[in-house]
Amino acid sequence: MPTTCEPPGTPSTRPGRVDLDPDDRWTRLEVLATTGGGLFDTTGSVAFRAHHRDGVVAEDSAFRRAGGRWFYLGPVSDPFTTGRRRRP
Repeated sequence: MPTTCEPPGTPSTRPGRVDLDPDDRWTRLEVLATTGGGLFDTTGSVAFRAHHRDGVVAEDSAFRRAGGRWFYLGPVSDPFTTGRRRRP
């Protein structure tokens, strides 16, 4: 899988604006597993845990390659969190 990807969603489904909380402090990202995402693949997934000062967000995320770029499609399974925040 690539180390960077386009903003959430494909160009046709991506929200026009994403508001981020400037007080969020992410401290660590653990990549737990990947599938697909090779040179000739058009799909892939990444299971991860994103740690922040109030807890952890975990997700198995689906991606799709289009026009040479990777696009986040959404969770493969229900994300879970610990701490006060629900989603990144």
